[in-house]
Amino acid sequence: PFIPSPFIPYQLLVSSTVFCSSFIVLINMTFVEENSFDRRRKLSSKILATYAGRIPLIVEPGSKHAPPIAKTKFLAPAEMTVGAFVQEVKKHMSSESAPTDAIFLFVGRDKIMPSSSAPLQQVYDRHADDDGFLYILYSGESVFG
Repeated sequence: PFIPSPFIPYQLLVSSTVFCSSFIVLINMTFVEENSFDRRRKLSSKILATYAGRIPLIVEPGSKHAPPIAKTKFLAPAEMTVGAFVQEVKKHMSSESAPTDAIFLFVGRDKIMPSSSAPLQQVYDRHADDDGFLYILYSGESVFG
């Protein structure tokens, strides 16, 4: 829907892209910013009811220097370990990130780094958000210079 703004002429927000009269500005919005709490809660409840034994995960870059990722929503088996999930995340990274880059995951509001041997169900039980999703921030580091 077209809603003119008194401050920026001809502004229209469509899927995280702002179209202005003379240029396009990309806005990187997080899953939380794009979706209301109620919408996120309904979505996670539906996912958990439909896919028993799976964990709904939202994976987003932890800094502007983190390599881009092709998808941010994951549905992982509850018994999968954090280490195995790191490998899954790496599969969805852009080709800019080298295979030698280490990926570090941080979970929850406190941004705790979980043990790579911990099952995702255990991490979910301890760090899931009130909306029912487990939020994971990732950071990349080149380990061989």
